[in-house]
Amino acid sequence: MDELFTLSGARLVGLIKNGIESLLSRLCWKTQNFVDPIESEELRLQYLGKCLVHATLLSKSSPFFCEWFCETMGELLQCEELVGYKRNLICQSLGNIGKFNHEYIRKLLPALMQLLSSWDSAQLEVENNTVVVLVAIILQAHQGYSLETQSKEFLKAIIGSSNLWVAYRIARNCLRFGQPEIASIALQGSFSRVCSENFHFWLSSLHSIALAESLLSNESIPLLQERLMQASNLYLQAVTSLKAASTPAATLEFQTEFVRLRSEMLIAFRSFMISCGNLQFSPPPAIAPSITSSGNKDILLASGRIVSQLRKSVREFYNTGDAYGRLYQTAFDSDSDSLLTVHILQQVCQLVGRSIEKLVISKDHASSGIGDQAFVFCHEPDTTELSNSWLLIESCKHVVALVNKLQDLPEKSVTQKHVDCLKEAFRILIETPITYPRFFFQTLQSTRVKIAVSPQPRVPGEHISVLMGNNLALKVEGVIDQTFSRINTKEKLTAGTKCFRKPKAIRITVTSAPVQNSRTHSHGLDLNKGTHEPLVVSKEVVPHRDFFTVQFLLGLWSSGVTNLSVDTSIIDREGRQWITGPKATLSIKVYDEVSSKSQSTSGTSNTTRPPPSGLQGSLSSQLQVPGSSKSKS
Repeated sequence: MDELFTLSGARLVGLIKNGIESLLSRLCWKTQNFVDPIESEELRLQYLGKCLVHATLLSKSSPFFCEWFCETMGELLQCEELVGYKRNLICQSLGNIGKFNHEYIRKLLPALMQLLSSWDSAQLEVENNTVVVLVAIILQAHQGYSLETQSKEFLKAIIGSSNLWVAYRIARNCLRFGQPEIASIALQGSFSRVCSENFHFWLSSLHSIALAESLLSNESIPLLQERLMQASNLYLQAVTSLKAASTPAATLEFQTEFVRLRSEMLIAFRSFMISCGNLQFSPPPAIAPSITSSGNKDILLASGRIVSQLRKSVREFYNTGDAYGRLYQTAFDSDSDSLLTVHILQQVCQLVGRSIEKLVISKDHASSGIGDQAFVFCHEPDTTELSNSWLLIESCKHVVALVNKLQDLPEKSVTQKHVDCLKEAFRILIETPITYPRFFFQTLQSTRVKIAVSPQPRVPGEHISVLMGNNLALKVEGVIDQTFSRINTKEKLTAGTKCFRKPKAIRITVTSAPVQNSRTHSHGLDLNKGTHEPLVVSKEVVPHRDFFTVQFLLGLWSSGVTNLSVDTSIIDREGRQWITGPKATLSIKVYDEVSSKSQSTSGTSNTTRPPPSGLQGSLSSQLQVPGSSKSKS
């Protein structure tokens, strides 16, 4: 053992390399002069998968080993004896290496493309899973680069020789790796060759998305505003198609909201471009100071209407960023890369909003909170864990460098230099295609919370009657159903099953909001104004064997109708709150016993015959208005 620790790093890697090489040769095929003790083919594939996983981990830490491993895997793929699932496993290991090292994968592109071109239609049908992985590796190696004409024609030929399922998987990978042009070609006409309306609208939405993203980087349309208008219209069509494709079993809430926010971002960019055109209507510098009033300290208003329009754009981008933050909180079952993509898009909206705010909001303005600090985008994440989001991050860093130049320009007015600097920076963000997250297409984990709220009305849709001053005992019971989906199986989560995140506690929030009477509110007769304010109560409960129960005791002190809403959210092991739902509502009708009796008595006296004369005095004294000075004896 002591001698092992004294070995140098290069020699240790060499020994591991020789061991893995011999192990791979034994696992990939049997030699004629060696009796392999591993007789089961399933066990052999299991050992091969473990060997490739450990080799990928070692490639991440050693560039020397990574280069050798990629070359070895490229040679193994050329062997005709290696077929089926073994070849697919080797291709998957190369794809995992491509997440953190594109250089060595690019060197294998000629060999991979030659391998695919040598297969005929029958072999492409047999090796369809391997074809999809190899195409994904080619797309992965071209991240940040436009596909060459030869590569485009090659991919078009592969798509034309494949069935619809393989073409859909290739289009999905194109959207994930930022190649929307190939995705639009793969999806062309496929939505009219499916057997379900839901599939038709789903494929139609993906086709609209691919066309929209490819339009944004299409330089044949010189006017950027025209590209933004066409792309936003296509995104709105995609939102409509996604709503039509949703079913009770697959609501597509995340997909619809993700596409809708992307359309709002493009609309906000187009509004900014249109607002920049108002600069030509700004007053000349000679008369600009006379436009602002003497008591107004906001000197930027002297630049004219463009300032107010750009401040409106700031609010639009901030609102879109907040919506991305709410979408992030709903994606409890998402993988880490998908959450990173949503977080980056949120940071993009905040970056654009702050960039415009720096220009049109002065330091003395009430809403200014920027100061003189420079812009910083997110944090400095590890580049080995960025997956397919690194290109958007690099574009944002470039934009930050351009926007920081605004600090060197004068701040007393909005000039053409300011506008050109922002337009050039935002053009980079617009022309960078976003990478659609995996959670948009595939859900590997499903977590559902089901709740039952009591009491319930006897007849659905009616109110629950409660006397004013009494407390309402509200009981919420629920169960957590969490499953983990693999490629071919779907199993219940157990203690040893790997998942993205697990719920630690459930937070139940009850909101009580009395409904104001329209007649009372219009006449200004709201005597108990404080009782109309909503009451919010929340409790956290730790589930026991996926079951939880919690009780609330609510005091109702306002007569009339009160709406109760019960919101459910999940607290994970790290203490983060995820707004997953579900949500239940109840309608409570609070009765005032004294007022109800007086109303019933007055209603009876108006509809029946008058009482005898001997009882008029006593009855009138009972019905006398409080505070009256007259009384009958």
